[in-house]
Amino acid sequence: MIYKKFNNRIIINANLITISPLYIGARTDSFKPGTINGSCLKDAFGRPFIPGSSLKGVLRAFLAGIDDYDCNQCNKEKTTADFRTKPQRENEVREAREKEGEKYKDLSDDEILYELITNASTTVEFLFGSNVMAGKIKISDALPVDDQINTDVRNGVAIDRDTRTALGGALYNTEVVPAGTFFNFLASADNLLPKEINIFGKLMDYFAEGNIIVGGRSRSGLGNIMLRDVEVIKYLITNEEFPTPKKEKCNKSIWEALINVQ
Repeated sequence: MIYKKFNNRIIINANLITISPLYIGARTDSFKPGTINGSCLKDAFGRPFIPGSSLKGVLRAFLAGIDDYDCNQCNKEKTTADFRTKPQRENEVREAREKEGEKYKDLSDDEILYELITNASTTVEFLFGSNVMAGKIKISDALPVDDQINTDVRNGVAIDRDTRTALGGALYNTEVVPAGTFFNFLASADNLLPKEINIFGKLMDYFAEGNIIVGGRSRSGLGNIMLRDVEVIKYLITNEEFPTPKKEKCNKSIWEALINVQ
């Protein structure tokens, strides 16, 4: 996303605590006996962590799954898929000039393209990005608060979905982060409009209260998390001055802390 002017920045800093064991897989799953088939993703120091892309992905998926949260998306003539490749983008700009030449006569191709993509984008795409535009929300990797974390190993058995019985020889182990583990959580959002602030605040409240599952093996009861000690930092432009942060501990909801952001 390209901004001509900085209007606001919202930073949410908190502790993320695992309420149930958490599994963030390192993509080494197999059913080879005698080994940990599903190991945790770890950083360069051997500590389990939660990728920011995983956190952002579950938030995006949840928001995208809410029906009718943005009725203006229902009847868009174009979608961001129409701008996926360079030839498609050039064609859309050319057609726009042909259809509405007077409207676009003083605009460059890049300015026209920006307007066309903006008109085709949904609220989810504005907040979390799409194949043709960067999102307004950024989420950092959640690193553990403690330097040393002892992981647990859970035993399991693969089930044949047709017979609903255990598959022969399909025992496996899963390495998980135990319940009660703390991670640092950091999310930021730039230049949110009032409508986007409303959606972002309510989404973060829902996430903070433990209503969105993170990681894999969720049907086995893994991945329940909550946010604790939430701090909201707001950078606002006032009288054309350089923005200074306003910090607020969230004893109330995140949404209530954000509704006065302009």
